[in-house]
Amino acid sequence: MVGVVSLLIVASLSTGVYAYNSPQVTEGTPLYAIKQKIEKVEESIKKTPEAKTKFLIKTMARREAEQKVMEEHGQSVEKLEKRIEKTTEQLQKADETLQELEEKKELKNKEIRPQVKEVLEKRLEIKKERLEKQKEEIENRQKNLEDQLDNKNKINKQVKSDEHNKSRDDR
Repeated sequence: MVGVVSLLIVASLSTGVYAYNSPQVTEGTPLYAIKQKIEKVEESIKKTPEAKTKFLIKTMARREAEQKVMEEHGQSVEKLEKRIEKTTEQLQKADETLQELEEKKELKNKEIRPQVKEVLEKRLEIKKERLEKQKEEIENRQKNLEDQLDNKNKINKQVKSDEHNKSRDDR
């Protein structure tokens, strides 16, 4: 009996470790809820601003890895992008806190702010790329609509011309 219980405990822990560490465990997979719960526990034990910020950096890397997997599988990343945006906002606030600590000479880990800056700059670049892509898509749609309108106007003009010619022929 003890062996069965031990086996169940090990299996549960192994599943949790896999869920937590694997970018393959994404929104919509059965283990994603476990991954989120483990992350919440980890986040709750981070007490210093530096530790919380390191956790956010790690979380961002995890979400980006999940996003890559989901995009490779053609899955919607809309909800995940919202989580990434929330983490980005948390990182911005954390950076403000770190800046205040740095100004007071109370920041212990001097390397963390450049790490935050790097992550935030990467997110900004990704946003710019997405906005540029959306702009191109909108411009293409606009061009297609303009072409359709031109074709419709040409057809209308041709129909009116044909009607006029028929009317003239009927006289």
